[in-house]
Amino acid sequence: MKFRKTGAAIVAAAALSLSLGLTGCSSSGGGSTAKTSVEKSSVAPPTAAELNTALKNALGGTGDDAESTAWIEGAEDDPNLIPSLVKSQKDSGATIKLSKVDATGVVDGNPTASASGEWTVNGQTNPLTVPLVYINKHWKVSKEWTCNMLQASNQSSKICPAA
Repeated sequence: MKFRKTGAAIVAAAALSLSLGLTGCSSSGGGSTAKTSVEKSSVAPPTAAELNTALKNALGGTGDDAESTAWIEGAEDDPNLIPSLVKSQKDSGATIKLSKVDATGVVDGNPTASASGEWTVNGQTNPLTVPLVYINKHWKVSKEWTCNMLQASNQSSKICPAA
């Protein structure tokens, strides 16, 4: 029973931090100095199938370290990030299934996209949105989303701001 409560707490915390993180990214006036544009980028975002494979390999610990690192913004700056994400996923038993990816605009000259789908923990399915950024000619899961996932499972990384 304790795992069920822990899983529910992880889901609730992640959903809250994801919604707060996404709200912060779309602010209309305060705080952020990033220049956001709704202009279309000539760079197509990855497909949901590509992202599902990349996340399954990275979070499941079955992917090549270099490949997993390539899909997570900031992962190259923290050698413990991928193992922390793998531990978080294994501890929670969560599964992620993305079904749609949409280009969302350009921030500071870099294309952005948003992947949507479902996140399931302990048989409970919740909607999920994963923001993506395009850095050095490669799409990556945003650092903010990664940090929110780690924080929700009491993990940390040196790429994440202190809570």
